[in-house]
Formats: sequence, structure tokens, C-alpha cells
Amino acid sequence: MGAAKRSRTLDSNPRASNQTPFQFTRVDVDSKCVEGSDEEQIDVTLQQIELDCNPQEADSEEQINTYKKYLEAFAAIPVPSEYDRKVLDYLQTKINELTNLLSPKPVKRPRPYPEFREKYRLTDPKMGFHTFYSSHLKPVNIRHSRCSSYISTNKKQYPDTEVGTTYKSIIEALKKERVTDREIADILLTDGIDKLKDPNAQRAAIMLIGIVYLAEEWRKQGAVKVFRAILRLIESGKKTLEDIKKDYQFVKSAQAGREQVQRLWGVMKGHIELSSLDERDRQIYDALSDMEDGDMESDTEMRKRKNSEYKGKRLRLN
Repeated sequence: MGAAKRSRTLDSNPRASNQTPFQFTRVDVDSKCVEGSDEEQIDVTLQQIELDCNPQEADSEEQINTYKKYLEAFAAIPVPSEYDRKVLDYLQTKINELTNLLSPKPVKRPRPYPEFREKYRLTDPKMGFHTFYSSHLKPVNIRHSRCSSYISTNKKQYPDTEVGTTYKSIIEALKKERVTDREIADILLTDGIDKLKDPNAQRAAIMLIGIVYLAEEWRKQGAVKVFRAILRLIESGKKTLEDIKKDYQFVKSAQAGREQVQRLWGVMKGHIELSSLDERDRQIYDALSDMEDGDMESDTEMRKRKNSEYKGKRLRLN
């Protein structure tokens, strides 16, 4: 057998000794040696840490405190080696995992606007215009063209109102409610359109939801998810309704919106570095909800789906 490689391990059962396991010096850490590769040395160290951090009677909070003490001891090493850094990474990961387990889980809101999500179906290719009534009995018109949707409303449907079809005019109409931007964001997030009292604001809200959930979501799956993240930022006071016009890239163009979704999708999938996002997209990324099936897709996935399922057909609402 070859010469033993120098390595550092901790006492296998520091609880059983009179010394505290968290006050060792670099000499103490170096005091034991084992044979084998660096990976085997790390395995031995981590096994010994686990013996101390995971006794059967310990709860998660005790385990966190024990991991933290080991973390402090390794972090105090003046010149940490690659071996030390790997152990530090492991300890930090365990602390994060246990902390997440102890953290209160946010109450998951039911997915709002199910009628917009569920009633978007393939039907007769000859159907080009349809008026749809939301769960609030508020009408919105959908005109289908080239497998996409154009959303509108009119004065006959909403008497004594004046709301255009652009994001700018819709946001101006929402502000006629004369409540805070945070309150409006909460209403839009929770499907609370009935809480709006101003007729212009009601019409604007149903227009905005129709545009995002039907038109933009068709142009790029993930448009709704990005929009809701921006609403959360508004609800938290970090942004305003006016920021929608510059932060939600579908306002600029369909292509800019697709690219924004693609960037965020790439980071969530691990294909793109988080550091590559600019400040605007980083804020949106941090406000995204957990990924669920069908929330987003890549350009390749979207192209394949549209080519196979929707080619030569139009869409309507049942």
C-alpha cells in the first residue's frame, strides 16, 4: 500500500469527548490522516459530521445549529484548501435545506381566470370572431387572425366608458379607480375584478386580462407567468402600474416579449446564467412563482407544438 495521503478529518464522535467539537484549530483538524483520494477524504469528514449533526433525537433546528457551528469552524481556517471549500459548500447546502423545511410555506393561491385558461380551444377554422363572457359576466371580444387573437371591447358592452386597446390607454383607465397601484395589482392577481367600482377600470381590467391570457400567451407560452411576476412587484410596492409599459416586453413587440420569456425560461432551466439577466429581468425572475406544467416552453417546443396542432387552423373560445 502506498504512503498515506495527508488529509483532515474531525473526531468521529465529538459529543462523547470532553472537548467541544466546535473549537478545534487548524492543528486539530490536521491531527488525523486517512488513506485515499481527496473524494474519499471528504466522504470520511462528511460522514463524521453527519454522525454528530443527525442524532435520532435531534430536531431540525438543533441540526441547523450544529451544522452552523461546524461551518464557523471551517470558515475560520486562515487559508482554506479546495478540500475545506468543498466541506463548506456541503455545510451551507445542508443549512439551506433544513432552513427551507422550517420556513413557513406561502399559501398557494388558486390559479385565477380558469375560463381564460380552459376555454381556449381549437375549433372550426372558419370562426374568426367571438364574444366571450368571463366568470364576472363581463364581455370581451376575440378576433382570430393567423392563429392569433386580437382583443377588444366596445361602448355598447360597457356604456359610458372610454378605453382603448393599447397598454397605455388600459393603464390610464385602471387608474380611474382611484385606489393605489398595489391594490389594483392585488385585484388583478386574485381575480377580483368585481371589486372595481369605476366602469372604465372594470372594462380596462377585463381587457388587460384578455390581452395577456389569450393574445400574448398564444404568442409565447410564459407571457402570463411574466406578467403576474410584474404584478407581484407592483403589489409589493417595488414597481408601479406605469412600469408595465417598460418592463413587460410584449408591450414593445411580440418578438421582444418572446425573447424575455426565453431568457427567464433559460435561467429557470439552468441553460442560462442568472448573472446574464439585467436588473429588470432579475427582479421579474425573483418574483416568478414556482414552475408548473405548461407555464413556459422554449421556442423550439412552441414551434413544434404549433406546427403539429394548429397549422392551418384558427382558434375560438367555446
